[in-house]
Amino acid sequence: NFFFLFLLSEGGITCPTTEVANSVQRTGGVSAYQVGDNLTFTCSEGFQLNGAQQITCDSSGQWKPQPPQCVPIPDDKIQPSPGSCGVPPAVSNSNVHLADRFITKTSFFSGQKVYYNCDVGYVAAGGRKSRLCNNGKWTPLKLKCQRKLCGSAGDVQNGQFVYTGVEFGDTATAVCDEGFMLVGHATRHCMNNGWSGRNPVCEAAVCEDPPEVSNAEITGLQHEPYTYKSVIRYSCRAGTLVGEREIWCTKHGTWSAPAPECKEITCPSPNVPNAYWTGNHNQKFQYRATIYIECNMGYVMSGPGTVYCERDGRWLPELPKCQRRRFVNQWG
Repeated sequence: NFFFLFLLSEGGITCPTTEVANSVQRTGGVSAYQVGDNLTFTCSEGFQLNGAQQITCDSSGQWKPQPPQCVPIPDDKIQPSPGSCGVPPAVSNSNVHLADRFITKTSFFSGQKVYYNCDVGYVAAGGRKSRLCNNGKWTPLKLKCQRKLCGSAGDVQNGQFVYTGVEFGDTATAVCDEGFMLVGHATRHCMNNGWSGRNPVCEAAVCEDPPEVSNAEITGLQHEPYTYKSVIRYSCRAGTLVGEREIWCTKHGTWSAPAPECKEITCPSPNVPNAYWTGNHNQKFQYRATIYIECNMGYVMSGPGTVYCERDGRWLPELPKCQRRRFVNQWG
């Protein structure tokens, strides 16, 4: 709908200047037209005329017929014109992409601009965002895009982040101090909207209560929790301790070794032919029991005269042998 002014002057009835969007018609600075004057319209590239191409100023001070409109030509009906350009060529390794409104177009008239945006995770760092179709050739794209900056991923109590970088695509991996264990996801990723996820937590490594051992006493007990480097010691009330006497809580929240055992270890009776032993009056030869072996009269010993019972149930160094003494006839 157009609103027209009736301009009355000393020369008679006139028609006002009218403009049609997206047309190449020019008024030439004329502010009013006389009855009988004509205006002819031509649409800009990519637009088509909807209405009369020529209108006339009539005696009522109005343009007849009404001024036309220049509306966009549907993409499937655009005919390539001399100097037009095809689809803009891709710009490799630039981290930019053509704006959505230009993606479906296949032809562009000379003088038309297209616009670009930075890829996800990138921000403009200088240069124009547009390029121009100039007589069948596209001008170079000057837009520069750089990775977004995420900055610090935050603090980790009792630990720290190890970074590959602080820009889009980089990672921050939490590493706990010795004696602390990670709770949560260790790695955060620098995304388009900042660091992914939440900061993990480093909690003190805690071991379960030390295992009880039959016939053993535990020293070094403390009130829970048993944290990193807590040490406990086992001693046997009866039998021989087999295993580690001391164990400690490791940085992984486990004890450094299985609990030992208190076993009754005995060695077999030291049966040495032609010998007798002294030094142990018990019926059982337990670990560390020591005996002294002597040969009967007329026999000589080959091997150690003192042996002891080892923790594996053997006599060490080894049981001796008693061999009959050889007599030499000195009188020939």
